[in-house]
Amino acid sequence: MQRKILFLSLLVTIFFNLTRVKTYVSHFLISTVYAPFIYSRNLIILLLHTEEKAITVQATNQHLRQLLLQVGKDTTTLPLPQEFITGDIVEYSPLGIPHEIIIKTNFNSTEPFKGKIATDLSGALAGKIVQVRGSYMTLKTIYDKEFKVGVESSGNYYTGVYTGGTQPEVLYVPYDAKVKPGDTLYTSSLSALATPGIPVGIVTEIHKDESNPIFLKLEIEPIFKPFTSRKLIVYGTSEQE
Repeated sequence: MQRKILFLSLLVTIFFNLTRVKTYVSHFLISTVYAPFIYSRNLIILLLHTEEKAITVQATNQHLRQLLLQVGKDTTTLPLPQEFITGDIVEYSPLGIPHEIIIKTNFNSTEPFKGKIATDLSGALAGKIVQVRGSYMTLKTIYDKEFKVGVESSGNYYTGVYTGGTQPEVLYVPYDAKVKPGDTLYTSSLSALATPGIPVGIVTEIHKDESNPIFLKLEIEPIFKPFTSRKLIVYGTSEQE
């Protein structure tokens, strides 16, 4: 039996080493196995490159917002380059509409970023860092009922206060404001939480606030969508003393 196996192995080796056979087999492997592998590899490289580029672009945009905020102010205290770190999302809590997200970074200490804001790779506001523990950070998302941030419209200008929850709302919008469904709301220059101009949400419905007749109440669709990003960008601010 062993001799038969050895003899068959020798025949197979000789067969596959024939030039015509090798050429055919190589062509078959390249067109059926190797090509999809190379395609998948190149696609992964492209996605990683796109992700890195998105992080750089959003960090630059955040820095520019900071610079624009200083226009008309004391130019001797212009901010130093924007500090930011990226983190991998390792946990959503709860699943469904998460109120918290756990982020893991490559830093041993993330204390300087406590109380700072985070965005997804498209630049949409994701929430605020409320707790740090070594290389881990806990983010309170814009869906949490305790999350609040001042917002404004860049078109027909008006302001309000975004409040999170299962159905996020914007309160304290002046009754005579020219609001319309589809308006995009951004973090406001009146808010101390975040740099102005960060996309927050889109107006879906407009109601009269029954408890405050001089105000409107807006229903909002947040731009940040959980489970669509693997990473978040957390921003800190470093200013000259």
